Amino acid sequence: MQALGRWKTEVQTCASSSAPALTKHGQGGMTPATMEHIFEPFFTTKPQGQGTGLGLSVVHGIMKNHGGAVTVYSEPGNGTVFHLYLPAAQRGTEETQARSHTVFRGQGQRVLYVDDEEPLVLLMTRMLEQLGYKVTGCTDPEKALEMFGSGPQDFDVVVSDLSMPGMSGVDLARELLQIRPGIPILVASGYIRPADNEEVRSLGLPDLLLKPDTIEELGQILHNIFAKRKQSAPSEQPGSDSKSRHRAAASRT
Repeated sequence: MQALGRWKTEVQTCASSSAPALTKHGQGGMTPATMEHIFEPFFTTKPQGQGTGLGLSVVHGIMKNHGGAVTVYSEPGNGTVFHLYLPAAQRGTEETQARSHTVFRGQGQRVLYVDDEEPLVLLMTRMLEQLGYKVTGCTDPEKALEMFGSGPQDFDVVVSDLSMPGMSGVDLARELLQIRPGIPILVASGYIRPADNEEVRSLGLPDLLLKPDTIEELGQILHNIFAKRKQSAPSEQPGSDSKSRHRAAASRT
């Protein structure tokens, strides 16, 4: 068991999903009224500006999407215990395993990665560079906008978090598109509301990515973006190169 501040985490390896894989013990405790709302997006007991209220809702969403569950027991003064249940992994077919290990690599495309969480920026920068991309990481959306404005042709795609202090990912995308219309932009969020998707669609952008996205998922999405742009790029007419050389040769004679 490892102490993490006021919390203790206990990890168990279980052959069955009937036992919790992760247990977190915390001090303090919550009232029943608070417990009714802890998994609701944007609910927080922290002072204004010190919490987004997305942490537990993101955890709940991740567990649900993976076929798991979260339970909580808490009493004021006695502490809080969270049990996270994950289903046991099933051995897949060789074909499924091969597909899951397919890695889509970049070819030196330049990525501007924006997120207010510095550890995530450092991690994604390193992993995307290992996939063959050239990455510029930024934790301040306003600085990212300034950087992009000084050299809009220096980037091939922008990946941004949705909820950031000072400027949201949607507002950042709107400003970037004003500077360079058509620049591919991906916006990610730990919690996706229908209204958020409608907002990015209104800018002509794809639906929000659900965080935490794996590097394989992001790599495939980036690969698809550049493959599509390559196909839609105007191609040279057959024979046009030889015709231009013929005209150049004729002009010299």
